[in-house]
This record gives sequence, C-alpha cells and structure tokens, in this order.
Amino acid sequence: MKSICIVQSNFVPWLGFFELLVRSDLVIIADELQYTKGDWRNRNLLEINEEIKWLTLPVKRVNGLRTKISEVEIDVRYDWTREFFNKIRYAYSRQENYNQLQELLDSLSISLPTLAKLSDINIHIIKTVMFMLEINTSIVFQDKEIEEPDKNSRLIKLCKSNSATAYVSGERARGYLDLSLFDSNGIEVKWIDYSKTLAFLREFNLSISPPLSILDTIAKVPLVKIKEFISNVKFS
Repeated sequence: MKSICIVQSNFVPWLGFFELLVRSDLVIIADELQYTKGDWRNRNLLEINEEIKWLTLPVKRVNGLRTKISEVEIDVRYDWTREFFNKIRYAYSRQENYNQLQELLDSLSISLPTLAKLSDINIHIIKTVMFMLEINTSIVFQDKEIEEPDKNSRLIKLCKSNSATAYVSGERARGYLDLSLFDSNGIEVKWIDYSKTLAFLREFNLSISPPLSILDTIAKVPLVKIKEFISNVKFS
C-alpha cells in the first residue's frame, strides 16, 4: 500500500505537520493553490518570555484570489532574515537544548537569504527539519492546477496519478472529504487525530493550546527524544 498526503507549505510548522509527513510514503506540496492571508503560510507561533508571539515572514501584497502560494514573494524592504534569526535566538537562547536549535539555524542561515519566494523558503525549512529529524519521506510538487470540478475529485486525481492507494489526512478534513467517493476509487483514507503528538508535547510541558512551531520543540526537547517519537509514530 502506498500512502500520500497532500499539503500546502507552512512556515516553520508544528510537530504535528511532521507526523503527517512521516506517516506518508509520499508528500505532495500543493502550492499551486490560492494563497490565504492570516494563515500558517507565512507565520507561526513561538514562546517569548512566557508569552505566545507570532513569528511572521513579510510578503508583498497579493492580488486577491488570483495569487497562488507559489507566486507569493518576500517583501525585500524588510531585513527579514535578521529579524527571523534574532527573534528565535532571543526566544530560546536560554533553553537547555538550545544548541540543537542553533545547529538548525546555522544550516538555514546558508541558504535562506538567497530565497525570494514564500514557498521556496517554507519548503527549504521543512526539508532541513526533516533531515535533522531523519524523516526520509519523498517530496514532490504539484506543478500545475488540477482541473476537476471539486476538491474531492482533485485529491483523488492526485492520488491516482501518483499510484497511491491510501490518502493520509488530519481530522479536520472529515467535514469535506467524500469517503464513499474515495472508496469507490480504491483509495483508503487514513486519519490522524494528533493525539500522540499532543501527548508527547504534554510530556515535556510544551504548549498544546495552541501548539507552537517545531522551533519551540527543538529548543526544549532532547533531539534523541524527538527522533524516537518520529520513529514510533508510523501507522501499524
């Protein structure tokens, strides 16, 4: 059985995003979809001085509904990389496991300043974290829009075009996924409720309401424990 998940790139996403990746054989980055303001595409949450704060990537003004995630550009009027690294260091430099986070930041500092598009930045960060956590799931990119009349048909077409027999999704999709349509096309839907991820975060007294960026987890939890969680979280 080959399982896939289909996601949009998020900015320094939380640990649950990586659980979704590790439970899949293939990840499709669907950044040809519409960019949504005020979402997780260009911002995420950190803990700074015991308060939850946004870490935001400045982007150029988008052209309404016609702008794809892959088309969104960084607003170069701001020195975003300097603020990005300084804010993270300020937030977590006193944490016991900060050296792990610094290792990640050192890796990111080489390439991030050369990237000009939101999607490229998000994907680079995601891949760098995957390498650190030893997640070997393959990533491919949806290079064009799928011309199907509805969301379910588009997802099924992507599954079939990648020879997938299972589609991995979070519980929130129960509101719109047509399970009978997936079933009639020979595709099993595998649900993730993130209970294991939330339990893991609670074990280390990390925020779960809301859950914070993976940066928070790497700064506060021994890397060996995160890798252990990742290695044990796959579907049976």
